[in-house]
Parts: sequence; C-alpha cells; structure tokens
Amino acid sequence: MKQINKSKKVLKILPWYMGISYGLLFYTPISTLFFTIAKNLSLSQITMLGTISTLISIISQPFILKIMKKIGNTYSIRIGSLMLLISVLCITLGNFYIIMLGFIVESIAFVFNDMINIILRNNLKFLNRDNEYIKYKNKSFLIYSILTAIIALLASYLFNLNHYLPMFSCAGSCIIIFLMSLFINDVKIISTEKFKEKSNFNKSILKNKIILNIILFFGIIRACIALGFSNTELFIQDNLKNFFNVTNTTYYFGIIIFISRIVRIISNIIFNKVYIKFREKLIYILPILLLISFILLIFSYYSISNFLFCMKYQHFVDIYQ
Repeated sequence: MKQINKSKKVLKILPWYMGISYGLLFYTPISTLFFTIAKNLSLSQITMLGTISTLISIISQPFILKIMKKIGNTYSIRIGSLMLLISVLCITLGNFYIIMLGFIVESIAFVFNDMINIILRNNLKFLNRDNEYIKYKNKSFLIYSILTAIIALLASYLFNLNHYLPMFSCAGSCIIIFLMSLFINDVKIISTEKFKEKSNFNKSILKNKIILNIILFFGIIRACIALGFSNTELFIQDNLKNFFNVTNTTYYFGIIIFISRIVRIISNIIFNKVYIKFREKLIYILPILLLISFILLIFSYYSISNFLFCMKYQHFVDIYQ
C-alpha cells in the first residue's frame, strides 16, 4: 500500500518534471544571439560546439549506460538534472572552451535524464496502468509546449533588457528540475524469470545483423535530425540579424517560436485521437511529416532570405527617393 501511494505521487509529478526538462527553457529563442552578441562567437564556432558535443555524447553512451545500470534510474535522473544546471552555468559564464564543456555536459545530461521514461513506464506497470503511457507522455509534451510558447516571448523581452537574463532564468528552471527529481523514485517490477527472458531476447536481437544495423542506422539518423534542426534555428536567427537590429530580431524569432509552439499545443491535444485511429501506421506517417518539415525549412530559409533582401532594397529606394 505504501509503494502504491508513492507511485501515485510520482505519477503526479512526472508530467511536470518531463514537461520542464525536455529542453533548456529560456535558451532556445535567444541561443544564437547570446553566442554571437554576448559571447562574440562566429557561426562556425557555434556549429562546432553542437557537432563535437553530439559526437562525444554518442561515443560515450556505452560507458554512460554502464554507469546508469550501476546507480539505477532514480539516481540517473538526479545526476542528469544536476548536470543540466552545471551545463547552463558553464555556457552562461565561460569562455569558448568552457562553453564547449557545457555543451558536452548538456548532451550527456539528457542521456541520463532519458531514464525518466523508464521510471514512468515502471510506475504505470506497477499500478497496472500500462495503457496510460501515451497519455502521460502527451500531457508532458503539452506542458512543455505551453511553457515554451510563453517563454519564447518572455525570453526575447528579457534578452533586450540584459543579454544574460534569459540564461540566469534558464539556470533557475534547472534548479527547479533538480529539486523535483528528489521526489521521483523508480519501482522494480521485473522478476528474475522475466529478466532472463528479456536478456535472451536482447541477445537474439544482437545476433540478428539486420535488426542491429537498423538500430545503429536509426541512432545516426536521429543525431543528424537533431543537428539539422539546431542548425536551422541557428541560420534563421543569424539571417534575421543581418536585416534587423538585435531588438527586432529577438522579438521576430520569439514570435516564430511562439507560433510553432501553438501548433504543437494543438497537435498534442488531438494526438490521442490520431494515435487511437492510426496506431502502427504512425510509423510511416511521422517520418513523412518530418521529411516535409525539413523541405519546408530549407525552402523557407532561402525564400525568407530573398524576401528580406527585397524589403531592405525597397527601404533604401524609399530613402533615396
């Protein structure tokens, strides 16, 4: 009975913890401007930070997994949340090399923090509520979308007051994440017999070269997608900065993030109905939508560049007339 009450309390906290910890709040809307204006970094340096940190995170994952297996899921998320705070402080207060260390720590922190999904699954299984996993995940995404929509506009305003204010706010959110992690506990639900069956299943997967190659290929593609979206935000922010002053650039990009989050909120609200209707077909639908989004991002980058150039040219024509 005591463990049941604990699991129920954990399930109340989990959507909020996951919603706050999916990304670094206050950071995304102003990241490029913070690095280029406050830290005087070039675009190539910013890209290098993301690439090197991602590669180190991928290479170190086998070692990280061994650590997580030893310390368990509960301590993994606590270490992950603490590392997120350390990474934000490194990015905020450090020079180029300390910022790189912050990026690496951030990438590793999210690997540790991913154990929150296992904790959610285990607590739901313990309460015989396995079928509610998607519901909880969707709720956490909804919380994240609402928070980031509000923060997108707030971060832009804070950045124009002081370039470091959004980053200090981000550090504050990391402190909240760490404090919340102290109230989250995992629950063991796998018996020895089931564990052996699971072990044999994992061995059979490793022996199957096709499945193993698919898993490895998926990991590489996922990393490429993450870098692709990161670089898209980078180039859009920098492109806007070439045509507008810093104040307008932060507001315009904040509006872009705000609109994207509103769309995400709507999709989170209708996702449960879509999932019930399509289920396994989503495996094909979601990658197609992802491909379309990349095509639109690439197309919009060049079309916006041309549009903004025309606006600037017209502005100069009006002045000379």
